[in-house]
Amino acid sequence: MANILRMALYEFKSFIKDKSAVFWTIAWPILWVFMVAYVFMPVGGAHMTLRVAVIDNDEGLPPSNASWSIPYLNMTVKKNFTSLLMDAFNRLNGSNGTIYKVKVLKNTCNGNFSGCLSVAKELLVDRGFDVAVIVPENASKSLAMWAPVRIALLVKGAMPTETYMRYGSIMSVLGNLMTNLSMRRADAAAHMVTSFYSRFSGTANSSGTRWNYTNANISLKTMERYIKYFFYSIAFPLYPKLDTVRPPTTADRAGQIGWVSVGAVGMSLMTGLLTAGAGFFIYRKSNGVLKRVLSSPATLLELLGGDLLSAIAITALSATVILGTGIAIGGRIVFNALNPGHYLAVALIFVAGIFAYGLGLLIAPTVRSTHATGAATAIGLMLVFLTGIWWPPKEMLPTPLQAFANVFPPACAFEAVRDLLVWGKGVAQTYWNIVIAVTGTLTLYAVIALIYRGRAEKIAEKLL
Repeated sequence: MANILRMALYEFKSFIKDKSAVFWTIAWPILWVFMVAYVFMPVGGAHMTLRVAVIDNDEGLPPSNASWSIPYLNMTVKKNFTSLLMDAFNRLNGSNGTIYKVKVLKNTCNGNFSGCLSVAKELLVDRGFDVAVIVPENASKSLAMWAPVRIALLVKGAMPTETYMRYGSIMSVLGNLMTNLSMRRADAAAHMVTSFYSRFSGTANSSGTRWNYTNANISLKTMERYIKYFFYSIAFPLYPKLDTVRPPTTADRAGQIGWVSVGAVGMSLMTGLLTAGAGFFIYRKSNGVLKRVLSSPATLLELLGGDLLSAIAITALSATVILGTGIAIGGRIVFNALNPGHYLAVALIFVAGIFAYGLGLLIAPTVRSTHATGAATAIGLMLVFLTGIWWPPKEMLPTPLQAFANVFPPACAFEAVRDLLVWGKGVAQTYWNIVIAVTGTLTLYAVIALIYRGRAEKIAEKLL
């Protein structure tokens, strides 16, 4: 045991002197914490700027005495369509983290639709706009007639994520405009129907303020209100109120930075310790330790035990530094000393690190140079991003990757950490993740024992 402790201390000192190892294990995750905290979650609140080009071909509102004019239809139309669209942009500007920068372009394509499409594509590709809205010549006339306004909408996006974000932002504006128009038209329609019956049904009383229907005596005002609700139900069969249920621990910026810091610990484990395990032989060959151990009474298993203890110490060091950085920039790490589940969460972080180190040991016999350990770092980063340990969340992964993440021990370990520390769940509610994380790690080391038992020295000699 004394040999193992001496070797662990030696390996830990070697790690501190290795600039590359320190970078990937500590500095790189800290950089991620800073980037997420100040780029994706800035102090003033995250926002997206959407540059919108409105190609306005609208010929304006028809004259009030137009021959096709129908009573009460025009009562909701006070502005032309483009003005109403600009009002909608102004109402939502800055809301939901979106800044709209709108430029209205008149007489750019003379109403020719194919020409307008070409102009819109040029604006998106060459002029730096994100969205182009083509307003047709008859937009205001259709608005006054209560006919559909057939606008064209083009959204720029090289990747699906940015396309969805821009599409969602512009549809928020159009949805707001449609809601306002629907409400106005419902009010006008209700007023029109009640006025029609009060004047022409022959059932109004002498004062013209009441309408008899099925032996009921209903005031026109009450009747108009119920007809209005009827038209509302046609325009909005569903009127959902949306809200987000967030754990109290991440409801604010401090909690979100805290959880990002925990995720950065996961990144540190999967890159630093997987690389350390993969370089177990080749690092010691390069500094001459491997040859000295093979010619001494010490065994490679003792060296392996010391390296594993050193890896655990490195895990504790990197986790402490990363979490301390998160706290220093305003993050909040939730830990209740009276909650046994929180101690289990800490233990699971170490379980994930031990698994990552063991995964590196599996490929260690195939690593022939120190440069090749970079591949292990790349594998660690891929596992971080493809199993929900960091980003994206597991629920956003393709189905095959979700299935893999559901059985990958480090991913299950961090899912349990998330449940215990962030959502405040009990151990029983995430026990299956704990079982997979622990049994998977034990199984991995059983395989490692089968591979290395009685063969560690032979493997090392082949690498010398």
